[in-house]
Amino acid sequence: MKHTLQLWIRRVLIWRAQHLPMQHFIFVLSILVGLISGLVAVVLKNSTHAIQAWIRSERFEDYYQIYYFAFPLVGILLTVALVRVFKLRAGEGIPSAIEAISRQGGIIPRSRMYTSFLTSAITVGFGGSVGLEGPAVGTGSAIGSNLARWMRLGFKQRILLIACATAGAIASIFGAPVAAIIFTLELFSIDLTLSSLVPLLLASATGALTGLMMSDGSKLFYAEGIEAFDPVNLPYYLLLGVACALVSLYFKVEIFYAAPNAALLFELFGQCFQAIGVLWNTFDDGDPFTASSLFFEPYANDAIAHGCRTMRFAHAAGDGPLALWAQLAAVCTVYRSSAAR
Repeated sequence: MKHTLQLWIRRVLIWRAQHLPMQHFIFVLSILVGLISGLVAVVLKNSTHAIQAWIRSERFEDYYQIYYFAFPLVGILLTVALVRVFKLRAGEGIPSAIEAISRQGGIIPRSRMYTSFLTSAITVGFGGSVGLEGPAVGTGSAIGSNLARWMRLGFKQRILLIACATAGAIASIFGAPVAAIIFTLELFSIDLTLSSLVPLLLASATGALTGLMMSDGSKLFYAEGIEAFDPVNLPYYLLLGVACALVSLYFKVEIFYAAPNAALLFELFGQCFQAIGVLWNTFDDGDPFTASSLFFEPYANDAIAHGCRTMRFAHAAGDGPLALWAQLAAVCTVYRSSAAR
């Protein structure tokens, strides 16, 4: 079984090196790790609620009120016995993940992928005064670390996958993808760049969607006037995202190719308005735009001079359309000259 898994991993790595860039491969892994950590978080949450429902069932109805304060102690004893008998290396969730990143290069033992899951489900299910945030972080970070090791990734990619798995687990167990990203950025101090933010978004959204599709639909908080998210509409959201991306790309390309020509056109307008201003004899010393000319004096060249003179003409022209075109011409000529420098 282990040899077969290694063979498949080797085939995936060879295919990735031949067909897929590293950044795109990180995107795929972030979705995968978000899905896996989301499933683990859902099982952890449902297991905790199942143990709690079993304790509150009719079987223990006569003893629940009497031994209300004894059940958490029973859960702790069961957890200690489980760790001692099976020699589990149970970590402390968040502290163990931070320690692994700072001192061990992000290497987390494989056993952490299930030890926190087992011990926390028993402890919290029996009423222990702890939460599922720490176990979710510990389990998710272990999944991300070991997946990065299997895929032969470097230190930075390993830390990023640890953060993606943590974000996916938190988003799945609490149903808050945006809060999961902010929590992960604060916890692991990841650089807020596009190469790290996009995988976090993909992992968090995948984990939240996994938790939503596997939940019973119950919510902790309700907001009136806001329609609930329906996974059936997910293809329409994806199409909307692709359409918006295409429009944005078209706008970027259009501006990139059209802006230089537009600036040149406005510069010609500025030269025309300069000639008209000379004919109108509006360039007196009391002009309020003299300060603008003085400001641009250290950087003066022909285009900036045209812009300043056009601004002065716009002031003399009043508030009509001619003044508006003069102001636009001045701004474009100054901007075009500054960009050229």
